[in-house]
Amino acid sequence: MSPWWRNRDATGLKWRLILKRALWLALVIPGAGQVYNRKYWKLPIFYGGFVGCIYAMTWNNQMYHDYAQAYMDIMDNDPTTQSYNNFLHLGATITSANEERYKNIFKQRKDRYRRWRDLSIFTYCGLCLVSYWCLRRRFLIRLWHIRWPLTAYCTDGHIK
Repeated sequence: MSPWWRNRDATGLKWRLILKRALWLALVIPGAGQVYNRKYWKLPIFYGGFVGCIYAMTWNNQMYHDYAQAYMDIMDNDPTTQSYNNFLHLGATITSANEERYKNIFKQRKDRYRRWRDLSIFTYCGLCLVSYWCLRRRFLIRLWHIRWPLTAYCTDGHIK
């Protein structure tokens, strides 16, 4: 038997889960469906994933733009544009002997951060789809049991 505070709401009435309400809450406010379902342990995982993806997107986007600007500056022959000097180690200078090496380095890093930015965007979208799919799947399973309660279980008690 579960404790009284898990089955009662603030008014003292027995709490009932309404999955349609949880689905709409989750669509309006991400994670609100988990709070409504009283699955509080999922919130740090859920929001940690979102915050991690957003941080990765912003970091990789900023680094991509910085390296793209440095690559454009090193490729042109204008001596007034030298943003690539911000990425050089202390005391390092670009000469005609190592210019091709640095051009290659800046191009590779620009492409790397662009790829990582795109990967973090796809990961964020995947996390959104997985969270929506899990809640929707639970809603559809509950709907299946409500409409077809006799055919939803096999004789051994497992879902068909």
